[in-house]
Amino acid sequence: MRVVVWLVLFIAAFVLLAQVGRRRIQARDDHDAAEQRASRTWPTTAGTVVTSDVISRNAGPRDSQWTMYSALVTYRFLVGATEHLGNQIRAGESADVVNRASWDRPEEAAALAARYAVGSAVTVHYDPASPAARSCLEV
Repeated sequence: MRVVVWLVLFIAAFVLLAQVGRRRIQARDDHDAAEQRASRTWPTTAGTVVTSDVISRNAGPRDSQWTMYSALVTYRFLVGATEHLGNQIRAGESADVVNRASWDRPEEAAALAARYAVGSAVTVHYDPASPAARSCLEV
């Protein structure tokens, strides 16, 4: 009888954790979609690409990891007299390395990085309420 109770509790805990995980992913996706919609109304300003690199990171469980590649583009732009740095290529993309667009082949990340050569002029979309935290090159 005890085994059955523990089994039921284990299954219930597993289902609960799966639901919480799914809700967190959905909340992040909803936030990203809202950010993409909002960015379509943001003003733009001229910017300059400061860095354009391909970065790699390990993904997956420890016993079977693989390498993922991302483009990391940093750009400088002015809003009024204040200079800002941004590194989001697409609106809604996370600025951190783990949650940005990634590919399993370096060529795909390199193709995106190549579109933004160091020193090139870019159009920067920015949130006027928070340009330091919310800017992007593509909407």
